[in-house]
Amino acid sequence: MPEYLLGFDQGSSSSKAVLTDQYGKIIRTAAVPLKTFQPAAGRVEHDPSAILRSQLEAAKQVLTTIHKTKTSIAAIGIANQRSTFLLWDKGSGRPLGPAISWQDLRADGLIPQWEGHREGIRSKIGLMLTPYYAAPKIRWLLDHVKGLRAKADRGKCLFGTINTWLIWHLTRGEIHATDHTNAARTLLMNLFTLSWDEELLSLFDIPSAILPQIYPTTADFGQAHISGRKIPVRASIGDQQAGLIGIGAVHRGESVVNYGTGGFFLVNTGSRPIIVSGLLSSLAWTTSDRKVYVAEGTVNSVGTLFEWLKESGWIKAVSEIDRLAGASLAPLY
Repeated sequence: MPEYLLGFDQGSSSSKAVLTDQYGKIIRTAAVPLKTFQPAAGRVEHDPSAILRSQLEAAKQVLTTIHKTKTSIAAIGIANQRSTFLLWDKGSGRPLGPAISWQDLRADGLIPQWEGHREGIRSKIGLMLTPYYAAPKIRWLLDHVKGLRAKADRGKCLFGTINTWLIWHLTRGEIHATDHTNAARTLLMNLFTLSWDEELLSLFDIPSAILPQIYPTTADFGQAHISGRKIPVRASIGDQQAGLIGIGAVHRGESVVNYGTGGFFLVNTGSRPIIVSGLLSSLAWTTSDRKVYVAEGTVNSVGTLFEWLKESGWIKAVSEIDRLAGASLAPLY
């Protein structure tokens, strides 16, 4: 009996699914659009229920290809937009507000209070102290949403990046977990111990009871229930790291440039993190006995800039970018 693999790619503008055979041949893909909301200046949000619905719809679309066959799905792997997160009720599973995008800047005013800890934070986690990551925004929500702090302190609500939200619902609330690559983007996971850092939790005043368990990239994330099938979830990884692996930069020194909503330059640094001025240091992927690190440079608006150029009439299609860029650079050579 042939076995297939089911991949999820949950991003800022769409939820995608891909079905491949055991040799990596793509059988079918599907994409379901996802809306982004900007209710106020600096705020960027998604509807958590829409994220879940769109990802399930994309999965169901590709699974119709093998609906009436005896083909089994060996496993699901999940890639997701990093740093976007939400809080939900532990009992009901209902979201306690919108999913807060990685692009959201509502916590910008809180950053100065931690300025003296900037270098200490970077030495622990390899990231800059900015409002783009989850920790400052979790603190903002705990401070501003009525009743949320008390609920969190009692362990009545759960935190998760988007992979965690999907896994929790796919497994019907059995698994509250994330992986190292996503945990590393919260400002709360120690890059060297690969665990939630108690000093950082205290600094940001975030209760540990809301946090998921951290697993390696490849691990047992439970059984997903989709379209009458029970399918094991065996991988979870941030989208840019998924791109690194997918393009084939699996050896130390190899690099890739990915762009979607943002632009990302990633270099595989092997078994040790490398702290480089101006760049981020994080995890590329992990297994039960291996850690691979990455150095990363990011630009937060690339795809969105292309869309702005199109809407403003500078270009008719995004495909014109290469030609225009080449024309503007020609005098330099």
